Amino acid sequence: MKPITNHLISKTVAVLIALASFDAQCGTLGVYTSDQKGFDTHTFWYDDGKEVTLIDTQFVPQLTEAMVQQVKSSTASPITRVIVTHANPDKYNGLAYLHKLGVESITSAAVSREMPVVHAYKENYWVNVAKMFKPGTYPAFENVKKTFIGQTTISLQSGETLSLFELKSRRDQ
Repeated sequence: MKPITNHLISKTVAVLIALASFDAQCGTLGVYTSDQKGFDTHTFWYDDGKEVTLIDTQFVPQLTEAMVQQVKSSTASPITRVIVTHANPDKYNGLAYLHKLGVESITSAAVSREMPVVHAYKENYWVNVAKMFKPGTYPAFENVKKTFIGQTTISLQSGETLSLFELKSRRDQ
């Protein structure tokens, strides 16, 4: 098996918020940070005034739920999508919870392909090696619903756009 860390870094999705609105005002950028049990994971969120886009989830569904509650207490805009930046469980283990809320999810096709591989590796580590989870209690895997290759642009309800770019590794160039 390839070293997971190098492969993860090479397939990271770069997220760039390109404000293409004619309106002089832009939205609000926020962050939720878990505690040490959640690896101090950051979930960034962007509220354009009409909808919220999350950038990454949390390590466990309970922390994703806490993040959603924080976002909801900060804005009246609904959470409509989550962008997964790379294939590490603290970035996608909350997808099942978000999908149940009707939130769309997106990442690059390369990251999506790596997610089940990384999930199996990490589940084995956290259950059988680190013993931090009992068998059957590690978060269930759920992949993103939409993927892209290279780059894509998402039009927000406000008229602004989000541009997502897949970063290539040296071996891909």
